[in-house]
Amino acid sequence: MNLPAERLINDIYNKIKTVILSWESGVVDDIYVISLFIYDFNDDPRFPTITLGYNTLTQYKESINKASDEKEAKWNYAFHLQNEELRYGFKMEQVLILDWEIKNKLYFDLPKIDDPCQYANKLDELTEEKEITKHFVYDIVVRVVQKLFVNNIIKNQFNHNIPILIHELEYYGLIAEQNRIANPDGVVDEFIKWIYSNRCY
Repeated sequence: MNLPAERLINDIYNKIKTVILSWESGVVDDIYVISLFIYDFNDDPRFPTITLGYNTLTQYKESINKASDEKEAKWNYAFHLQNEELRYGFKMEQVLILDWEIKNKLYFDLPKIDDPCQYANKLDELTEEKEITKHFVYDIVVRVVQKLFVNNIIKNQFNHNIPILIHELEYYGLIAEQNRIANPDGVVDEFIKWIYSNRCY
């Protein structure tokens, strides 16, 4: 692993670990899933961010009547608390992300084009070519999650392993695959089954 990647993984890991271990027992007992919501800062594909949150059994039960069924209430972020326990990828953290992108030849300059349509088309082309968010998830975030499990941070805090979901606002095959890789065997089986049984998939 290259040094910028190792620095980035360790920084994210340490900050997420610190927050998770700060949760008090009354909250921990109600949490059944941890959320790592991935999105681009200011819609700029060069700056992926992570928002750490969780959902509780209480929120899940209260959301069942609002969702299409119990599984959607349980696994769809739209019905979760959407709390922001930690936001990563801002200010000095962007320096670590940019170092990693440059080292791995992922970074690109924004197009210098005045025409809005041509600008958007060129940006889409660069985004698809570099796939920064995909690399960020697989090369960095997945490894952070694996490290949390390997070091027993989750098991020690919750007395058993619970899912850590890496996700966006939509759910599709790639989301299922990255979570299968990141989490221990069996931990996200129900979540993955829900994705593939979703009629919108």
